[in-house]
Amino acid sequence: MAQNMVRTHGGLPVLVKLLQPPSRWPMIKAVMGLIRNLALSPANHAPLREHGVIPVIVQLLMRAHQDIQQRVRRYLILFMSTVATKLIFMPPLLLEKCCSVFGLFVHVCTCARITY
Repeated sequence: MAQNMVRTHGGLPVLVKLLQPPSRWPMIKAVMGLIRNLALSPANHAPLREHGVIPVIVQLLMRAHQDIQQRVRRYLILFMSTVATKLIFMPPLLLEKCCSVFGLFVHVCTCARITY
């Protein structure tokens, strides 16, 4: 069985190393899929643990979480900059209507009017 051949031919340390930097997310995703398939065989459970796969996966999850937070932050900054720019150039009456319809804070409308 191929799952056993990877283990018996010394493939597990190579896979663990591929999960660590400088590997990029596409490589990590592919290796994680392979590890998932290897873990289907109970004979691979102990060797996977012995080669430190679990702590590496925990670190990957933490890194992925941080990457997602950074991307969301960058997206929100870009989005809010776009919204602010549109508010600045919006005619005052339309601005008031948008603020009331979308439930924006009154101080946002006031700030946009001052800038307008």
